[in-house]
Amino acid sequence: MSLNLQTIESAGQATIELSGEFLGGEQTRTLDDEFTRLLDGGMKKITLNFKKVWFANSSGIGLLVRLHLRAQKANSQLVIESPGENVLKSIVAMQLDKVLSIETSNPA
Repeated sequence: MSLNLQTIESAGQATIELSGEFLGGEQTRTLDDEFTRLLDGGMKKITLNFKKVWFANSSGIGLLVRLHLRAQKANSQLVIESPGENVLKSIVAMQLDKVLSIETSNPA
């Protein structure tokens, strides 16, 4: 299964809605290109909505770290929104929940 994305832009912010598997490599090149376009366009907050992503491997998680660093360098913010249980477990296992901005859909 491939990774699909749809971007919604509004007032200096963008949400990229993802669906499919988040595996990194060639499969996420479109996401990388879209993220670059948004940063170059001056977006100050870019949210990756993971609601419809059911799996992410270590390459995909590594891409999140690279996108986070690029956002910081561009004076922007990357937010990971609604990661599913499997994706969130991977992020927490690598202790990246201490680095990445994550918004879950679960009430506090």
